[in-house]
Amino acid sequence: MRIAHIVNHFMPELGYTEYYLAKKQQEMGHEICVVTSDRYMSTSNKQYMKSGSFSEEGVKVFRLPSAIELSGNVFVPINKFKSSLINFSPDIVHIHDALSPMGFASALYKHTVGYRIMADVITGMVIAQGLSLAIKKTLLKMYTKTIWPYVLDRIDCFFTCSEAAMDWMQSELNVYPSRVRFVPLGADSDLFCFNPHERVMVRKKLGIADNDVVAIYTGKLLPYKRIDMLLYSSAPLIKTHGNFKILLVGEGPNEYINYLKIITKKLQINFNVVFHNTIHRKELPNFYSAADFAIWPGHHSISIIEAMSTGLPVIIARSKWTNHLLEYKNGFDFDEGDVKALRTYIQTLLENDDLRTDMGSKSRKLVQKKLNWNNIAKKYLEVYQMMMRSST
Repeated sequence: MRIAHIVNHFMPELGYTEYYLAKKQQEMGHEICVVTSDRYMSTSNKQYMKSGSFSEEGVKVFRLPSAIELSGNVFVPINKFKSSLINFSPDIVHIHDALSPMGFASALYKHTVGYRIMADVITGMVIAQGLSLAIKKTLLKMYTKTIWPYVLDRIDCFFTCSEAAMDWMQSELNVYPSRVRFVPLGADSDLFCFNPHERVMVRKKLGIADNDVVAIYTGKLLPYKRIDMLLYSSAPLIKTHGNFKILLVGEGPNEYINYLKIITKKLQINFNVVFHNTIHRKELPNFYSAADFAIWPGHHSISIIEAMSTGLPVIIARSKWTNHLLEYKNGFDFDEGDVKALRTYIQTLLENDDLRTDMGSKSRKLVQKKLNWNNIAKKYLEVYQMMMRSST
């Protein structure tokens, strides 16, 4: 099959669903392209990259010049978008944000080019605060009442990775459950595996001692990730366990990062908290290897599964987005905002080496069996093929 993946931002160095599906499906013998913009994600310190046709990590990528970006949605010249699809002539167009402008453009040219449309809804919620949240909700309401019915009618199948996203699609987008397939997010279990040598090297680089117990968080440093809650929960434990370190890997708005650093100084834990900029996907396993367990105190992330693949137990906020990630009893979940519960689970893993080892092993097994990209890419292909057969 010829498969085109459509996405607002494509950053192979970070991974994400669109990269791994494109890569794995190409390895399975299919012709793949990615149609995207020339923009970095808003959390990056960079804004633009070159537009044009490129091979990025072996995947054909059409980067279109962007006009504007609104709430993470990039507007590209519609004639250039159409030309990209006509030139590639896909059998399947997989939209990685059903509500994006390029999602609308994909629906617009479906019958002109002649392809089936698959679309995923990963987040299943509107993320923002204050005025930004109000604006996003208003725009979503306007979109769903005007343009969305047209797009909805042209999408052949939806994918979602969580029960919560399924609920949101029904309530906000009027998508019937019969049109949705559940396929979880995954990790590259060949890349994300424990490396004892890199554990030593990364710890040495970061000034972390061999006997330190390290909790790691990776991803965007944003308010809804609740990293401040992680710091407040950990502070009393750092006072009694001087060898407990927190490693925060990622980037975000300078105001929020400065806020976090102020908290560490206020709580007098700044020498036990290590900040590190975002790193390339291929380096992440080394940082996970340097840690002993992982924590995501707020909004969910694909990084949870990557940490699990590297053999780490995880502590995550309880939600319908993540309830399938602890199937093998490989960690703990808690009600988001419950500082006391989070502290209890951190202390449990901090003080119990055997439990960390056992849960970490279970994390790895869960990824190898159910949450690795090889198996997940095959599941997507099965649905593509089923949709292709139904069109004949």
